[in-house]
Amino acid sequence: MPAKFRFLTVFAVLLLTAACQVPPERFDAARLRLERGDLIGALVGLDQVPPGDPDYAEARSLAAAVERRIRTSQRLFARGLSLRAQWRDEEAIESFELAREVWPRLDGVDDLIVATRRRIVALDVASTAANLDDRGGDVTT
Repeated sequence: MPAKFRFLTVFAVLLLTAACQVPPERFDAARLRLERGDLIGALVGLDQVPPGDPDYAEARSLAAAVERRIRTSQRLFARGLSLRAQWRDEEAIESFELAREVWPRLDGVDDLIVATRRRIVALDVASTAANLDDRGGDVTT
């Protein structure tokens, strides 16, 4: 049997095997997404578990818990934004970090933590430079 024919045969068998595999159950797929920190994907998957499914009751309970985590994380994130707007940067970072603990894959939270820390450093440098300048000190290093 020529090598090209063997390759095509093996490829066809692999393709058919992959096509015939049963997709994971909706509940199991949603739990996997939850374990990976994909709260929105998990919630969407849990909402797709039909009422006749044996896992329906657990899916509903888990969906309620996921929704609470999302709301809690969003509240903490919004609080962090409010604190940051008030220039209460240390408190803002604490709130952002709590939001991240609740929802590790929350969009934007890591960027805001970094940006807020950089702003703290920049303000400290500017404050130090202003103090040195007021005392007639050398601002350059």
